[in-house]
Amino acid sequence: MPGAIRSEEVSVDSLSSIAELESLLSKTITEASEIESQLETLLSSASATASSRALALSKTSQRAAALSEDGSALCSVLSTAARSASAVSSRVHVLHDRADRTRTALARVEDVLTLRVCAEGAKTSLSAHDLPSAARHVERYLQLDHDVRNDSSSAAAVAQITQSMHELSRKVRERANNAISVTPNADVGPARAFRAVLDAARLFVPLGLPDEACVARRLH
Repeated sequence: MPGAIRSEEVSVDSLSSIAELESLLSKTITEASEIESQLETLLSSASATASSRALALSKTSQRAAALSEDGSALCSVLSTAARSASAVSSRVHVLHDRADRTRTALARVEDVLTLRVCAEGAKTSLSAHDLPSAARHVERYLQLDHDVRNDSSSAAAVAQITQSMHELSRKVRERANNAISVTPNADVGPARAFRAVLDAARLFVPLGLPDEACVARRLH
């Protein structure tokens, strides 16, 4: 207000009357009340802010604790899954190895059975004088793995087919020699004579005797 005496601007020593002193005191009390009110407002606001931040910090701390627990639980689950995966992987390797051994054993059994079929087939074909069929059985036998042919469990079949091979080789040579010795005539033309030699020579190949086949062809 214009002309009003402000307490912060008035010196007590400059006052000359009791009225002026009372007025200054009144103003000072009023200003003190206002300052106290402002302080209370500031303190209340600061207290509310502090409480709000403390609550937020508490919630953040709770969330952090929850996240930590979730993280620990997740780590435990992942660790269990990793152990399970490792166990499954080891089991798969074991089963894979077992399957390989089983396939190998089955292949070995199949080869042994094939060897016996070849031995019996070669013998039966020779008895029927079917040299081409006997030669096919011998050829299949010669394609088998050496371990199968040298297996002690197959000794009897190997001995049988070996005997059949010797007999077959002898008969093939006889047929080739007979074909070579034939002189073409009116009954047996050159083409037919050559075909007989060629058919006989072809039987050497399944027996593992390709050189003798070449000799037979050259002789004719």
